Amino acid sequence: MEAQTDNIESIKVEALKICQDFLGEPWTEISISEFQFSAVSGGLSNSLYHCALPDDAVIKNSKKPREVLLRIYGIVQEDEGVVVKEAATFMLLAERKLGPKLFGVFSHGRLEEFIPVSSLTFPICG
Repeated sequence: MEAQTDNIESIKVEALKICQDFLGEPWTEISISEFQFSAVSGGLSNSLYHCALPDDAVIKNSKKPREVLLRIYGIVQEDEGVVVKEAATFMLLAERKLGPKLFGVFSHGRLEEFIPVSSLTFPICG
């Protein structure tokens, strides 16, 4: 159990650095203890994480997000062309407002707009 906790903490540290590198202020002004970080379920092969500023963080630039989704690719592609094509497709959809905003792409994942949703439930017919 301790190894899993250590792994989550190292992912949290990396996640904050990624957010700071791509998003700048006010993300660069917060510490690891203020950084809100949690795993999100639903990824098939990717690991998904919700990253957020503390509630009291002041955002001077209205285009800066308060929360983002960090997607870490689960399957490393042998062919980098596949990753590039997928990132380009995502970028085009984002630019045309047909998908989440894209804030950054890096070798093993991307940083995108967090869109809060709730799961649909269907009654079981029987």
